[in-house]
Amino acid sequence: GTLTVTAATLTITTESASREYNGSALTAGGSISGFVTPTDGEQETATFTVTGSQTTVGSSTNSYSLVWDGTATESDYTLSENLGTLEITASTKELKVVSADGSWTYDGDAHTKYEYTVTYGTESYDVTIEEGATTGTATLSTGDVVTITPAESATITHVAESDVTNAFSYTVANSAQYSSQEKEEGTLTVTAATLTITTESAS
Repeated sequence: GTLTVTAATLTITTESASREYNGSALTAGGSISGFVTPTDGEQETATFTVTGSQTTVGSSTNSYSLVWDGTATESDYTLSENLGTLEITASTKELKVVSADGSWTYDGDAHTKYEYTVTYGTESYDVTIEEGATTGTATLSTGDVVTITPAESATITHVAESDVTNAFSYTVANSAQYSSQEKEEGTLTVTAATLTITTESAS
């Protein structure tokens, strides 16, 4: 007759998980079962590691690795997989950049107000662009950098210019990860200086 050994089954399961983008990798656990224990020995072994990871918007299989570096022999086993999915969706927290208002009494000088507030959910960052710099930045909790660039038009000198918009543009790294973005531009104003006129009396 014939003596035959068929492969035992290893069952591999990895978990599913999902959340909004926060700049860090999403991972989840997993398990393996089915290693044989000979009657005269200990349970056979191999190294099982869950390797799945998802950081940006999208989804991927929660993968794994199985290294046959223990007492188990690969040819003695077949694999039954039940693999989960890791999914990242865009952040729904509002990302908002606001430029400050500014008001001066006419003094003949050109005035700018390169001051901004960046909010992201409950986070808040004050940004001031120093003299000689062309941009200002804020780093969100996600690790992404918001870069603010003032518009050339965001300056005022004379009362006759009326109100000037404190205009600016901004970019955020990994912009597609943020589903709610908004900006609000302040107003620059110059009010009239006072001329004091005195006439003398004479008799």
